[in-house]
Amino acid sequence: MYVSEAIKRGVNAKQSITRFMRRTGRTLSGRLIWTPPEIDVIEEFWPDWQAIEERLPHRTACAVKCKARELGYKKHVQYWQPDEKHRMVPPYKAGVPIGDIVVKVGDRTKVQIYGKASHLKIRRPRKPPKQTGMRIVDLIRRRAFDQGYTMTELDSWVGRRYFVAPTKLDPWAISRALSILGGSIIAVWEH
Repeated sequence: MYVSEAIKRGVNAKQSITRFMRRTGRTLSGRLIWTPPEIDVIEEFWPDWQAIEERLPHRTACAVKCKARELGYKKHVQYWQPDEKHRMVPPYKAGVPIGDIVVKVGDRTKVQIYGKASHLKIRRPRKPPKQTGMRIVDLIRRRAFDQGYTMTELDSWVGRRYFVAPTKLDPWAISRALSILGGSIIAVWEH
């Protein structure tokens, strides 16, 4: 079999690099090579990260995770059980505080509950608009909310960006919104 010079150089280079790594204990980029005692620490204490960090202070968390993955260790995946879904969905739809849902479901975090709700495409009930301190504006915003409209929709119908974040009275926007929502202004005179 014919072996080219390039192949011979490659084989020689590999042997040269291997000798260098054995001699120095580092790769060509300067990283430490994993030693058998370090690997034993991972195998013995997996998945206790704190114990591994205490015993391998010169290794980063990322390096330990990569080596553990190479060794075949994986993160424990906690799948959602059907009974967990059934305990989570009704209170989530009803608007129960997330802290109470976490207690009810059990071994789940807030982030996991929000993620599962997003995956199941369920939503929490809409919150009523905040009070602005302007009575007529608050009444209009509440009426639109009760009819299922958003403030953005109301603004688009009125033709101004007013009802999302009103700061002062805008008579034109108020009269336009009243006519759209089927309301009217009545003056009451006190004697």
